[in-house]
Amino acid sequence: MAYTLLLKNIISMFLTEVYSQLKKKVFLVVYTLCLSIFGGLCLNVQAQDTSNNHPFAIPRIGIPDTMMVFSPSKPLFSDTMSSTLYAHVWGVELLFSGNGFGAGFMYQKLFSKKVSGFIHVGVSGARNTDEIEYIDPYTGYPFIPGKVNRLFCAPLTVGLQYRLFTNSISETFRPFLSCGIGPALIVQAKYDDPYFASISNATLHGRPAGFLGFGAGIGNEARSMLSIQGRYYYIPFGDKGLESIKDIPITDFGGFFIALQLLFSK
Repeated sequence: MAYTLLLKNIISMFLTEVYSQLKKKVFLVVYTLCLSIFGGLCLNVQAQDTSNNHPFAIPRIGIPDTMMVFSPSKPLFSDTMSSTLYAHVWGVELLFSGNGFGAGFMYQKLFSKKVSGFIHVGVSGARNTDEIEYIDPYTGYPFIPGKVNRLFCAPLTVGLQYRLFTNSISETFRPFLSCGIGPALIVQAKYDDPYFASISNATLHGRPAGFLGFGAGIGNEARSMLSIQGRYYYIPFGDKGLESIKDIPITDFGGFFIALQLLFSK
């Protein structure tokens, strides 16, 4: 229940931010359109009154109309701010999926305002969706009926991220698409052994991995910022898979993940 509520809160925050940005954009377009129409009507009336020699008409004296022309007193983007847009970015993240929680680390290099490259590593558990933990009434320890292995997956991916709508959405809300490929390390540890002993004696498997993702960065790129992403991983194991529950092998260690990132520019 707590996991479901957390996902709902994250999705709600994301949709609220999208709605806020779209509302601001629509208001700006409507305001500019109304101002243009009103200005055009005023100029048209002034021109008619001048041509008809109206006693209260404002004569034209050759001064160009600058009612709709604005010039900033200083550049909107300084050289210092522009350089920060192409800085190095690193961050940590929390991963949420049907397999539970995970964690990750990433490094990102911005090549331009739209394109950046990154390297990312994450670690999360892998299990069947119907695994339910019980408490042994005799020992007081938790156990999962039929479980034979503890499984973990750690994909290391290198990829590209492409920013969307750079000229139409606020700089503090940056939607993007991403993709990445690389190797994945799958850890197989015996469930019947003590936790740390099973990890130290675990069997390691290497497999290919890839993902497609979408998300949005929130905050100023020149400072710390928050990013929310959805990624779909494809990590095929091949052969007969690995068993987490006896006789129910896992053949694909991928799936859909929600990543909550805290990023820092350097």
